[in-house]
Amino acid sequence: MLSVKFDNNELGNATYCLEYCKHQSAPDREIELQNLPDRDGEIRLSTHFRSKRIRLKGVLVGTSPSDLQSKVDTFKALFNNDHIVGNLDITPSSGTLRRYEAICAYHYFNQESYNVNYVPWEIEFIVPDGYGYSTSAETIELDGLEGNGDNQKIYDDTQTIVGSRGCLPTITITKQAGTVSAVSIYITNAYNYIYVANNLANPIIIDCDEMTCQSDETDLDFDGIFPDFYTGTDANEIQIYASGVNFTVDVDIAYYPLYL
Repeated sequence: MLSVKFDNNELGNATYCLEYCKHQSAPDREIELQNLPDRDGEIRLSTHFRSKRIRLKGVLVGTSPSDLQSKVDTFKALFNNDHIVGNLDITPSSGTLRRYEAICAYHYFNQESYNVNYVPWEIEFIVPDGYGYSTSAETIELDGLEGNGDNQKIYDDTQTIVGSRGCLPTITITKQAGTVSAVSIYITNAYNYIYVANNLANPIIIDCDEMTCQSDETDLDFDGIFPDFYTGTDANEIQIYASGVNFTVDVDIAYYPLYL
């Protein structure tokens, strides 16, 4: 049975009688194209997914006209919460929970004169991020990476990222031994990288979702952009470089799988 909760309030129960939840469609994709002078066709400048919309429909059931009125009021209050964005948790039958940070765009009742103890309802949620995410984290641990010299390649391999959209990980870089002056991480197939000049006296934490680069809760200067990983089997070629003397570092890449 499909479970749909908004701010931990179950909508698939005997009161709200959920008919459907249309959550599987991907968000619209915005593609920016540029005409080619004196040639057929266009070239792609950028491609981005935009907000996702999720529609629900059901029937609100009361035990009497007054009870129905009370439940309608409770229903309205649920989707007019003060914090605006709430957790829309959707769990398919025998599936796993996916969480969407959603805003209720509208909710209305299709009430007819014969709707005394029940009334049909419809809701549309907007997910500004365009994706949902698993509530369980995945971690890639790259321990004991060694090097000696300037701009040493200390790791070059592919990694599998779970989900239907590339992830926005939190990357933690910790020095275990030696001297370090700089670290850089390249996602070669996605053509992005981040470079940080730091001695790793404290671990560096790069949060690609919040777009922060910190050490000991202090913001650090960096070059490049925050990595946006691809999804799929062996879809990400990760290269890590570091500069220093007889150093050993650990790199942990933690992420929540994302779903369009």
